[in-house]
Amino acid sequence: MTTYQGHFNTIGARRPSDYRLGPTRPMRRVLEDAASDGAFLSINHPLSPKDDEWCVGCGWANRDSDTIDGVRGVEIVNGPAVGDRSPAWQWWADLANAGHRLVAVGGSDSHDPAASNRRVGQPATVVYASALSEDAIVAGLRSGRVYVRTTGAGGLRSTCVVPAADSRR
Repeated sequence: MTTYQGHFNTIGARRPSDYRLGPTRPMRRVLEDAASDGAFLSINHPLSPKDDEWCVGCGWANRDSDTIDGVRGVEIVNGPAVGDRSPAWQWWADLANAGHRLVAVGGSDSHDPAASNRRVGQPATVVYASALSEDAIVAGLRSGRVYVRTTGAGGLRSTCVVPAADSRR
């Protein structure tokens, strides 16, 4: 879901949600609405510039605890990995140290593979699921039984397991 204050995935959503923000509808309320059907919400590339003309709304503007508590995951790597740690990984780790239990995920976010050096599935989130179904994958994400593959099938793996979102504070 894309807003002017950042965008996020709604994995397992069963219905469309209202993405509009306003004085009586802050991001926290948009998140509550999007998650009301059991969707797993994950912030996409949280450290992108907020005022980028190429992707208006790509940067995550709402960093207060109440808003962060409205999601269950955060993208720690997006696109080709550079070095052994991404800035978003550090942000995720800082959130974990502050008591937020967010599942670390990765995504290629390739909008047009033909016009980009980004490859679909690089990076990717690998989820331990009890079955090959949407419900089982969402349950696997909620449980935190995931790891992020940064450079494809044979590439570096970074394991990120955190307590289930349902067991938070």
